[in-house]
Amino acid sequence: MTLAVAKKISFFELAKQVLEKVGKPMTAGEIWQYAEQTSISSLLQSTGKTPEATLSTFRFAPSGGM
Repeated sequence: MTLAVAKKISFFELAKQVLEKVGKPMTAGEIWQYAEQTSISSLLQSTGKTPEATLSTFRFAPSGGM
C-alpha cells in the first residue's frame, strides 16, 4: 500500500490558490488568515516564523493579473 504525500507549495502558489478561491483583492494578512482557516497553509513548504511578512513582499493582483 502506498500513502499519498501532499504536494508542498510555495508562498506564491498559496496566495494564488487563495485569491482564485476568494475572487477579490486581499492584503497579505487576509491571504494568510484565509489560508490558515482553510488549511491551505498546511501545504506550504516553508517553516518560517513570519509567513505573513513573507507574503507581504509579493504584489498580488486579481487572478487575471497574475
